[in-house]
Amino acid sequence: MEKISVAFLGVRHPHMWHRVELLKKSQEAWVCGFYDEDPYYAENFGARTGFPLFRSVQELLEARPDLCIIEAMDAQTPSYARMVAPFVKAMILEKCTAHTFLASKKLAEDLQSYPVQVEHGFELHYLQIVDKCREIIDSGVLGQITLARFHGGSPIGCSTEIWVEDPGLMGGMVYIEGSHMIELMLDTLGEPDTVEGCAVKLQPGQTLVSDITTSDLFKGPGIPPKEVRIGTMMYEDVGVGIARYPDKLAVLDFTAWESGGWCNGWRMEYYGTNGTLIACPIPSWATLQVREARAGYERGEYRFEYPAVTKEGNTVMRDTYKRQLEKVFQLIRKGFRDPRPGMTVICNVARVAECIYDSTGAGKKFQYND
Repeated sequence: MEKISVAFLGVRHPHMWHRVELLKKSQEAWVCGFYDEDPYYAENFGARTGFPLFRSVQELLEARPDLCIIEAMDAQTPSYARMVAPFVKAMILEKCTAHTFLASKKLAEDLQSYPVQVEHGFELHYLQIVDKCREIIDSGVLGQITLARFHGGSPIGCSTEIWVEDPGLMGGMVYIEGSHMIELMLDTLGEPDTVEGCAVKLQPGQTLVSDITTSDLFKGPGIPPKEVRIGTMMYEDVGVGIARYPDKLAVLDFTAWESGGWCNGWRMEYYGTNGTLIACPIPSWATLQVREARAGYERGEYRFEYPAVTKEGNTVMRDTYKRQLEKVFQLIRKGFRDPRPGMTVICNVARVAECIYDSTGAGKKFQYND
């Protein structure tokens, strides 16, 4: 079976390293080259990966890769995707893909003209623990879910990284980092009727030193440690959203100042009339409390876990990217190429974030004596 050819267009996001690792070991695909317009990124990415450097986007397109992975900045991605769409069978577009909802929507409309498969960059979608959550919710064991909560954000300092503090974005941490949890809300609960919220920059507060912030993609997290201060970032420090469904509310809340590492404080919570489901994406675990026996579950408490870290490294994260690549490879082999499913996810995530930003400041002032 002929191997699938892959090219990288733009090398500006740390998610690319997982894909690089998998593609280097793949028996099904090979990397024909990459392009980035910035000499610093091009030189360092080439030196680290050994992948051939294309001299231009046009040279990349002339190579006719089957799959193009676009790891550019959000403002660049739509134009790159339009250039690539006529020449490839599939694209993986790094989240969040565009700087505004309207830019995402326009890209979705433009890509409908091409037989190209579009895969979104929200890789937590492929976690096994998320599969388990879908299974539990679909079984009906929770009864009617009346309230759900999704918490995300970033560790101290990480919302000052280049892909978050990018001029022209509709916002920062809520959109760029919170997008993962927005996607999981939409995936497990569907599209809400309305969304409102608030995203704010706090007054200047504590100054902290971050040993996890990635200031340079090629030096690694925390090199050098970075001094950061609450309330001084380009965009918001904290944000909340309320998604209203006919039979439930879903609450989204985000902070740029988590004290732990990536994802380990994130939560997906579902409160039903017959059960409660609480899950953490990484490390991957979930607890289920059942009130009355239903759908194959007896009354009581259950715990589900997937190994997070072994001597080989973070197996959970590697598995999500592997499952995503395998899905894209399968669609390429089958000849199924349709940009709408992937672009719908991208657009819906952007729309939720936009609703949160647009409704900021719409609340009533609280004053006890009024």
